[in-house]
Amino acid sequence: MRGHFEARMTALSALLAASSCGPPPASIDPEGPPHVVVVLIDTLRADHTSLHGYERRTTKHLERIAEDGAWMRRHFVNAPWTKPSVASILTGLHPTAHGSRVGQFEETQGGGTTVDILDEAHDTFVELLQRAGYRTAAHVTNIHLQPKWGYAQGYDDYEFVGRTSDDTAVDSDAAAMRFVVDTLDAAPTPTFVW
Repeated sequence: MRGHFEARMTALSALLAASSCGPPPASIDPEGPPHVVVVLIDTLRADHTSLHGYERRTTKHLERIAEDGAWMRRHFVNAPWTKPSVASILTGLHPTAHGSRVGQFEETQGGGTTVDILDEAHDTFVELLQRAGYRTAAHVTNIHLQPKWGYAQGYDDYEFVGRTSDDTAVDSDAAAMRFVVDTLDAAPTPTFVW
């Protein structure tokens, strides 16, 4: 597994680096780039993960992934909450540039409200992967990342299944895992899954 994971991480790094330097490649190598899976964990305290030295074993699966790949001891976000942070991950832009900064709604000076949307004018790295020939899919449970607010840009399949309470967390996580496995099992082409 270690070799496969390292090859996948190298391919993803190369693709993301290439995308930041200019237009994506016109096509994908027929020998096949790897599938890419990104797992985003919202509101996880690093100081409570055994991966980062916490005394209780709280993140054994993350430790296993770290054995086979790369992880960062220090990582910084561009915003203190989900919506603008994810927009920055997707676009590589600061919240002041991509515009998804405030809550679900922002008061305007005229007294009305307007939806705070991730502008389609900004390319996401998912769109770059799609243009490079990847099939793209997402299984999203965070209510702040609904398609109507621009977070489905570049996805062939964006499955939004927002959680209603912490009681659904286990079922939702199992559903996310099934989504990833089913998507990759059925993938005839290189696939990116969020």
